[in-house]
Amino acid sequence: MRLAYLAAGSPDPHLVKSLRDAGHLVEAVDRHGIEDSSFDALIIDEPDVSPEAVHEAAALARGAFVVVVGAPGDERARAGLLRAGADACLARPVSLIELQARLEAMARAWNGRPGEPAAAGQLRLLPASRAAALGALTIPLTAKEFQVLDVLVQRPGEVLTPADIVRLAWGEAAEVDPALVSTYVARLRAKLERPAGVEMIRAVRGHGYRFEAP
Repeated sequence: MRLAYLAAGSPDPHLVKSLRDAGHLVEAVDRHGIEDSSFDALIIDEPDVSPEAVHEAAALARGAFVVVVGAPGDERARAGLLRAGADACLARPVSLIELQARLEAMARAWNGRPGEPAAAGQLRLLPASRAAALGALTIPLTAKEFQVLDVLVQRPGEVLTPADIVRLAWGEAAEVDPALVSTYVARLRAKLERPAGVEMIRAVRGHGYRFEAP
């Protein structure tokens, strides 16, 4: 994978070497350089990174997976980073085995999608660019936004619980609060439904969400 590495200070040479030894292409970037590079994942190595900073970096990363290393031990703080756009949070000392496994799991999830665009009514999913096309609009999505939308689009008319969406978008073994799904649904509505003036993701009170093709 091509990895962008954003550190608060000097890059961790041990971490960078280990990633390169595992076969990854690692490029050190600053915040201004995030959007100038094409990469598969962004690693943020900042011990006190804020949710706002993660949200900004995830937006600049244009759909790349976002992994925060050196994340706080408090689960509420980590949940805040996940809600802000991180796909994974690892505390220090960083387990290189776990980091590599996380990257492999992300690659498997992404590569499992067929290369041809999926379509549902006016909506088309564009895996190659991690975007959605709705009419004349093309909307870039983060990696996790794309996966959540893909789960819904692949099951039109079916009511999925938040737990179902977590299992399908994050994986069977993911330790993710199902309440986080509502955050991603709100983001998708803001990016897709409001600009186009359509409703696609309907909340089913007490059950979950249902996708209806526009």
